[in-house]
Amino acid sequence: MAILADILTLMRVPLGLVVVYAGATGGEAALPHVVWISLLAWTADSVDGHLRRASAKPTGWVGRHDLTIDVFFNACVAAFLTLAGYVSAGLFSLWVGTLGLLSLKIRSRSGTIITEGFAILMLIIQAFGRALALGGAVIGWGILALTLDRKRFTYRLELFRHGLGLLRKPGPGTPKED
Repeated sequence: MAILADILTLMRVPLGLVVVYAGATGGEAALPHVVWISLLAWTADSVDGHLRRASAKPTGWVGRHDLTIDVFFNACVAAFLTLAGYVSAGLFSLWVGTLGLLSLKIRSRSGTIITEGFAILMLIIQAFGRALALGGAVIGWGILALTLDRKRFTYRLELFRHGLGLLRKPGPGTPKED
C-alpha cells in the first residue's frame, strides 16, 4: 500500500505539467479538461494519505514531500488560469509572491493551505462561469469528499483558519504551529 500511496502522490507532478501544457496550447477551451484533471489529482491526494497510514510503514521521502507536491500541482492550476487568460500575469505573480512570503513568515501547513485556496477558488469560479454542470461537478466532488472524510476536511479547514489568524501580528498566548 505504501508504494501505491507514493505513486498516487507522485502522479500529481505529471498531471500538473499536463495542466500547464493545456493552458499553453488549449487556452480557455481546455478548462473542462483541467477541471477533470484537477478532480483526479485531488482524489489521488485524498486517497494517498489513507493508503500511507494503512500501510503501517514509516513515511518515506515522497510522503514527507506530499504538501510540496500539492503546492506544485495547485501552482500548475494557477499557471493554467494565467496562460488561458482567466487571471492576469500580475495576479499570478502576486500569488507566487504571497506563497513565498507566507512560507517565510508562517512556515506552516496553514500558510500553504491559504495560498493553495486561491488557485482552487479561481478554478471553481471559472468552472461555474463556463458551465453550471462543470462547476457543479467540482462542488459535488467537494461534498462527496466532505461526506467520506469529514475529519480530514475539517482538519484542513482548521489549518486554513489558523493560517488566517497567523497573518495578523501574534499577541500573547497565540499558539505556535509545529
